[in-house]
Amino acid sequence: MRSYKTLNFVLIYLYTLEMRAESCYHLPHLIDCIETISNRFFPPRSSVVLSVPSRLPNSELLHKLSSRHTDTTGLLLKRLHHSVQRPIVVFHTGCVKVPCYNHDKHGSYILWTSVGIGTQLRQLKSYGDAWNPNTRFLVVWDDPIVDNRRQMQAIVEEMIRWKILNVIILVPSKDGEEEFDVYTWFPYQPPSGNCGNFVNVILLDKWINKNGGYFSKNASLYQEKIPRDLMGCPITAATIALEPHVISDQHKNGTTYNRGLDVRIFLHITQTMNASAVFTPPTPELWGRKIQNGSWTGIFGEVYNNRADIAFSSTMLVITKFGDLDFTTPYGTANFVWVVPCAKPYPPWSSITRVFSTGMWILVFVVVILAAAVMLCLSVFSANTSHEVELYKNMCGCLTSAWAVLLGTSVVKMPVSIPLRLFFILWVSCSLAVNTVFQTFVTTYLVNPGQQKQIDSVKSLLDSAS
Repeated sequence: MRSYKTLNFVLIYLYTLEMRAESCYHLPHLIDCIETISNRFFPPRSSVVLSVPSRLPNSELLHKLSSRHTDTTGLLLKRLHHSVQRPIVVFHTGCVKVPCYNHDKHGSYILWTSVGIGTQLRQLKSYGDAWNPNTRFLVVWDDPIVDNRRQMQAIVEEMIRWKILNVIILVPSKDGEEEFDVYTWFPYQPPSGNCGNFVNVILLDKWINKNGGYFSKNASLYQEKIPRDLMGCPITAATIALEPHVISDQHKNGTTYNRGLDVRIFLHITQTMNASAVFTPPTPELWGRKIQNGSWTGIFGEVYNNRADIAFSSTMLVITKFGDLDFTTPYGTANFVWVVPCAKPYPPWSSITRVFSTGMWILVFVVVILAAAVMLCLSVFSANTSHEVELYKNMCGCLTSAWAVLLGTSVVKMPVSIPLRLFFILWVSCSLAVNTVFQTFVTTYLVNPGQQKQIDSVKSLLDSAS
């Protein structure tokens, strides 16, 4: 019995490999379909992102299939470069993450996969401000699967979790070897969706690879997902009471919002779109903040966690929120005037200390001590030490002499021995250079002390306050 089960497993495994091998021969037809979709439906003059998985199987047959898959990706890039007059960005999952400084939103996405799209979406979102979940997505599933609809449902549910609505899925058809099905969903059109909730995917069109390739229904693949008439479906709003934008009324049954500038705009929108307005209970953290795990608290957290469709109450456009939240067109602006004091002049006593930095002053004193030590050694261990002046036979006399030379004044007595005299001349030359630079800068600072650093940015203003 165990041998039979093992044989059955091997047959199923080989059948799966055979299906994958057959699918590779039809990948050029799939590229024709992708090229047609990109030329006809992707926004012009905007970047196209191609995301492909980089994880390769280990077996020899699957390795060959993956190599062929890589060649197909290269062929797709070649075709897109020739036919699409727009920038193309390629992402491989599993590659080392590099910083992305592109603040221009991407125009469209092509996600090529056969194992799932969660990892690809997570990596695409992590690449800075260029992530754009509101644009058009094309998911290419290159494996023939037994239950297309069930797999497509899993993909759509994953896309909804990432706040992506405008997506179509291209998958090999079971009806023909050279046909591909195009699936999508509509949030407010039964049987695909019900009041924004996902129910099922629908077959939108079919690609027929004959006579150069064409779509059987020639339908618009990226149709408007949110209709103007919501047929009474609710729009849930998260807000906080902040006059005059939101005014709340307290009742024994709870809190109601029916007054205020933001509330009136929201109610007008729901009335125009034939929707019902629903408010979430007030949150203790007001607008909210982003926490370490990447989620949000407050009314922003209500939207981030899909408990509300919209949040408002004098919300301000902040660049740190654009990665996770979308803002409507602003209807009000606020101007801030920062009154900062003028820069203060340096005090006169600082003219001496400002000539050199702290490290340089320490170095000067250390060199003076070393020069005195060298003088002491030369006077003590010299051949004519008996004739040397007593001033240079102790450390205190050597220090006072070295410091006097550095300040440009005369010493009490000149050294006698030749080695000490040669070093003394060298020390006089170095001290003269240092003294000249010091006196020049001190004179300049005494005439014009200058001003301290002026507050010229928000960061410097906040630093001065702290």
